[in-house]
Amino acid sequence: MSSHPLVLSAQDVDLVLIDDATPTDGPVIDWLRRAQGAGVAVGAVAGRTDASADGWSPDYLGPDRAAVLLEASATADRTVLVANDTDVDGSGDFLATLSPSKLSDGKSAPQILGLPSALDHLDELTQRLRRGRIAVGLDYDGTLTPIVPHPADAVLSAEMRELLHDLAALCPVAVVSGRDLDSLRELAGLDVDHIAEHGMVIEVDAQPVELHPQALAIQPDIDRVERQLRDDLSGIAGVLIERKQLAVAVHYRQVADADVAIVDRKVSAALSQYPALRLVRGKKVHEFRPDIEWDKGRAVLQWARERAVAVEGIVFIGDDRTDEDVFRVIRRLGVGVVVLPSLRPTDAGYFLRDPEEVGTYLRRIIDVLRPPSA
Repeated sequence: MSSHPLVLSAQDVDLVLIDDATPTDGPVIDWLRRAQGAGVAVGAVAGRTDASADGWSPDYLGPDRAAVLLEASATADRTVLVANDTDVDGSGDFLATLSPSKLSDGKSAPQILGLPSALDHLDELTQRLRRGRIAVGLDYDGTLTPIVPHPADAVLSAEMRELLHDLAALCPVAVVSGRDLDSLRELAGLDVDHIAEHGMVIEVDAQPVELHPQALAIQPDIDRVERQLRDDLSGIAGVLIERKQLAVAVHYRQVADADVAIVDRKVSAALSQYPALRLVRGKKVHEFRPDIEWDKGRAVLQWARERAVAVEGIVFIGDDRTDEDVFRVIRRLGVGVVVLPSLRPTDAGYFLRDPEEVGTYLRRIIDVLRPPSA
């Protein structure tokens, strides 16, 4: 089988697969770390689970998907299979090989993965909705609104706002996001529950806001690292530092490719000085949070309990890698729907392609829950 070389930057790739022969030191590990920081899934296949000498490790990719991903990777848009002869050229971009595709049935990447479209399984959704009380959780950016260059521009469309208003009149609804609470309230502008800052801030039924007590105790470190980041990154064009109540985020979507590695280095250097904090990498964002055993998944379960909804009644829709924490905890009982325009490993049971399909799905939920006389 022949192969052809491709030179790719981290921003050109959605998924990287590494096998036992892929080196994870030197320039290769630097590129893989940068790709992961840019929101690229880095999956290990052929049983590989080891970490590099400095602690970097790939995302876990279960054996049930490894074989099909190896075959599908060659056809998915902007996806590269990292093979035995990986190398890095002088510019810092990644040199890899892609095996020619064997697939010719025209299926989309998620379908190749065996992940069904939620819109193709509406009958199953209808049966579940009629069994008992449900609650719907939704990520914000990339799920209810398209991803935009500036976070402040991610305003709900009038149509999506009306859908959420109608849905909230029929069942508990929570917007679940890494954003801070004030931002969610302002952008969503809805009478719904809010789970902000990846679960560390919870507002239910407009009652007093719950702040995670352990996270609150670490807030002084967040204050200090914010000041340091503003100083260290002040000379890099395009960096946006967002302060939240219990976290601070470094957005670099508008940073020139040549400066991304500088941002990464300065962020890593700052993290090393604050052992009580951890760094979470999202879509073009690095976020410093308290290093505590808490995430969106635990927060959604707590919210559902407060709303008297069992796990079986949770429907959660999200696109971010942090939403995988929710998909994992509801995987066998609830309904997890990932908004997935491109190939990536997920614990969700279904996929939708974009916020427009999310709107179609919510419309179906409303139609089923609405009383016949309404």
